[in-house]
Amino acid sequence: MKNYNIRSAVLIFLFIFSAGTLSAEENQHLLRLGVCKLIYTGSGTDELSGGISNSLTEALSDITERKIDSDEIIAILTSKMQDELSSKKIELEKIYMQRDLLLFSSSLEDLSRNIQKKNELIEDLELEISEMMTAITQAGADVEVEDFSILPIETAHPDDGRLYQMKAGKPSDTAAAYNIDLLVYGFLEELEDYYIIELRVWNNITGREISEWKTAVKYNDLQKEIVPGINDIRTIILGREWAGLVVESSGNSMIYVDDVFSGIGRFESRLFAPGTHRVMIKRAGFEGVEETVVLDAGKTLRLKLDTETAVDRKIIFQSYPQGADLYIDSVWAGKTPMRVDIKGFPAAVRLSKDGWEDKQFFIDRYSDNIVDTNLKPESVDRSEWVDVNRARFYGSLGAFVLSIPLTAMCFSGIEQTALAYNREYAENGMTNMDELIRLEALNKGLYAAYLGSLGLNFILFFDTIIQAVDYVDSVDYVSD
Repeated sequence: MKNYNIRSAVLIFLFIFSAGTLSAEENQHLLRLGVCKLIYTGSGTDELSGGISNSLTEALSDITERKIDSDEIIAILTSKMQDELSSKKIELEKIYMQRDLLLFSSSLEDLSRNIQKKNELIEDLELEISEMMTAITQAGADVEVEDFSILPIETAHPDDGRLYQMKAGKPSDTAAAYNIDLLVYGFLEELEDYYIIELRVWNNITGREISEWKTAVKYNDLQKEIVPGINDIRTIILGREWAGLVVESSGNSMIYVDDVFSGIGRFESRLFAPGTHRVMIKRAGFEGVEETVVLDAGKTLRLKLDTETAVDRKIIFQSYPQGADLYIDSVWAGKTPMRVDIKGFPAAVRLSKDGWEDKQFFIDRYSDNIVDTNLKPESVDRSEWVDVNRARFYGSLGAFVLSIPLTAMCFSGIEQTALAYNREYAENGMTNMDELIRLEALNKGLYAAYLGSLGLNFILFFDTIIQAVDYVDSVDYVSD
């Protein structure tokens, strides 16, 4: 026999252990929200009821979570036990009926024995039902009034549109038919010059209505007067007070709300907790803007912040060839490459170098921190400039090639003097010191010459690469 008191205790322990949060992954419980088209009772068309209902759907579509209270927690924790309790009660009624039928279908000798078996089954089922009811009651007693949890919520839609249609009967029938946990529905009645609007929310978890809002307005005031009702529905669905915030900024400004990056250029949300919040705008090259705002419950605050004040920026100017005169707003700043503090934007830039065409352009607040510029030689000197760079490249290459034999000769001389020194020492020992000293000095001199020629090789090699790059660049510039 199952012990439902133990089962209830385990469920409650798991709930408390989860620190007040029931997630969809851990508990497989996702709340479904559905909006029904308002029931129209007027004599005209019902287009208005569809418009109001669609406005409700739009206002609720961004809600992704709900703060549920202790009653909902109890209902969720005990929902499986409630279903099993109902099935046990149905099973008990069937056994009662079977026992009564025994009076007409069993012989006298079997009647007492069969009735005894049914009574034993009835006794066991009644005990199970009693334990289950006690477990359900205990689950409710162990959940404090202040307990709450956050559950994910999604807005559900029928296959044929955005709005559901109310079924005949109770709201619970509609909720059950569409598998909806929170059902938003209502009525629209036309009475002379007024529209009577009634909005309601049915909580199918606890089986009761949790909100009712009514108003009577004229058609011209409908758009303005319906807002409090929609806001009230949002508050009920969220399970807490809320506030909206819309932030707009110029350009590609980054928006931070409460130190959390929230968007670029524009940010909008209606899920903030009422109270004080900090909004900050950041943008490269500009002073940041920060503002503290107070959000009122049920209202949306629209905030526009700009970052129009540019800060001093340090920009590095590089040019090819180097050594060009740099002018900022017609004021000489130095020779490239160099770093310049730009005080204001836009700024006019001019690069000038003898034998090269001037280059003029503007930089603004969006310019890169490093500006590379290629100068072109003057038209009359272009072909000559290419010839000069070609001659330099060939000259540098030739010098590098000619330096290699010198290095090889020095290396070969080192080996020969070392062999001569060893041979002389092996044949005559220390008897001919003058020859040994001469060979040692010659070896050291050749080694020094070898190191020097090796260094010359590297210098000429890198110079050849530089001249090759200059030569290729000059050909590209002249051909443009």
